[in-house]
Amino acid sequence: MAVKRLTGKLIDIGLLARNTYLLKIEFEEEVEFIPGQFVSMKVNDEGLRRSYSIASLPKGKEIELLVDIAPMGVGSKYILSLKKGDFMEFLCFLGKFTIDEESLMKDKILFVGTGAGIAPLKPMIEDLLNNKKYTGRVNLIWGMRHEDDLYWQEEFKDIQDRFGTFLAIRWPTDDFYLYDDISILQDIFPAVFSYLFEDKSIIENCKVEGATNSYNTSGVYVLNGIIYGGIDDHEPLFLSDN
Repeated sequence: MAVKRLTGKLIDIGLLARNTYLLKIEFEEEVEFIPGQFVSMKVNDEGLRRSYSIASLPKGKEIELLVDIAPMGVGSKYILSLKKGDFMEFLCFLGKFTIDEESLMKDKILFVGTGAGIAPLKPMIEDLLNNKKYTGRVNLIWGMRHEDDLYWQEEFKDIQDRFGTFLAIRWPTDDFYLYDDISILQDIFPAVFSYLFEDKSIIENCKVEGATNSYNTSGVYVLNGIIYGGIDDHEPLFLSDN
């Protein structure tokens, strides 16, 4: 599909949780895209653009976008300036982060995302189960720093109730203190499987030594469980109320 320059009208904007907004945009024409794709949105008069994944399935003239405004950059400030009825300019539709035919032949598909990274995953999962009639197992691991930031819980529960193949993993708050010594990203998956199989030895046997890479293009790194750089500078990687 060729990339198009389209103008859309903001028909709704709402706060889902803390810093996360859901935007509903309507175009003058019906649009077609593949779940997992994104749009490039013009965010100032100089033509600066920001990319946002589409958080909905194709449905006529409308799309939904999920936006985390926590960075408070140009894109975030533009989103906060919008009101219903405003017109927005987009390049549509971009990206190859989609489910391919080879994946449909597998008996298991695992989706992993954090924060607003859930945006493309939700429609991909819905498309797999509703439209493509995928019968294999679909697992979703969705990470959030704070439990209060979780949204779409009812939507995922509905998917799980209707399709026995779907499993959404929610980190157990009450038991979180058991994993407070996790300090590097590689230890997250052993911790998840340790919880799923109710076997604490998994996380102990699979932990690896941490390493600090001096080549950090983003300027953000984790050392001994503490984040350095970015908006969460000097915050712990994992939080616990215990």
